[in-house]
Amino acid sequence: MKAVNEPDRESQQNVGLIQAEAKIYARHVSGKFQNLRNIALWILLGLFYLLPWLQMDGHQALLFDLPARRFYIFGITLFPQDFVYLALLLIIAGLSLFFFTALAGRLWCGFACPQTVWTLMFMKVERLIEGDRNKRQKLDKSPWNTNKIIRKSSKQFVWILIGLITGFTFVGFFTPIRDLWGMILSFSLGPWETFWMIFYGFATYGNAGFMREQVCKYMCPYARFQGAMFDKDTLIISYDDKRGEPGVKMTRLKKAWVPVLIAHSVFRSVPRVLISAMVCSMNALPVLPVLMSVTR
Repeated sequence: MKAVNEPDRESQQNVGLIQAEAKIYARHVSGKFQNLRNIALWILLGLFYLLPWLQMDGHQALLFDLPARRFYIFGITLFPQDFVYLALLLIIAGLSLFFFTALAGRLWCGFACPQTVWTLMFMKVERLIEGDRNKRQKLDKSPWNTNKIIRKSSKQFVWILIGLITGFTFVGFFTPIRDLWGMILSFSLGPWETFWMIFYGFATYGNAGFMREQVCKYMCPYARFQGAMFDKDTLIISYDDKRGEPGVKMTRLKKAWVPVLIAHSVFRSVPRVLISAMVCSMNALPVLPVLMSVTR
């Protein structure tokens, strides 16, 4: 005979740390802030891919030469004993991040975070090859045929190519990129350079191509504490629950809330701050700002 307060083991459910979710098909949007986002995207990508090729004073303009223990930063040469200046620069960057977050919300998540930048680039490639949201959904549901194989394989090829170029460029900040390119052409690449190029290439391919918003929800430490920097004057994406929706008939209201309640059953375990961060980084679902009010 069971005790009164003894839990029913058969009714208990095993809850995983990571919740399986359906694939998000982001719709292409346009507007002033999206245009600013695209400008920031191409500027940041251009700086990342082109800066290692810039030469200054006979060497690479931006190079962290760890074996030689020298850091070349636009004509300035720093040694290990000058590391205090780099630490000071990182402190200033961190305080600036906190300041702009408190002032204007998630500028970092929405415009400058590497996860956001590379995810947007991968999404542009996906949209260019497979089409917009409805076409991608239709393609995924369709049986495998010649058209689907060509489009899927082309997308994966471009994604892998971008990942390898990203890994090569990243290693080029620590090994002179011109020498690195020469080693690739002569098949004399060292084991460490090969490992890090493949590692960062695979990380870019996986994070931007498949994990996307999951990185923001489960891996990003900044999303965990950035809500503590908000106040009532911070600009954030949120549903104005004080305003409400007056003048809407109950029948229409019930119909409108059906997809919200369904989505809420999926997202209710996600903290409110992470949902808002995902909105900034993905612009995936128009219903998510509403969910921030029901998941409090």
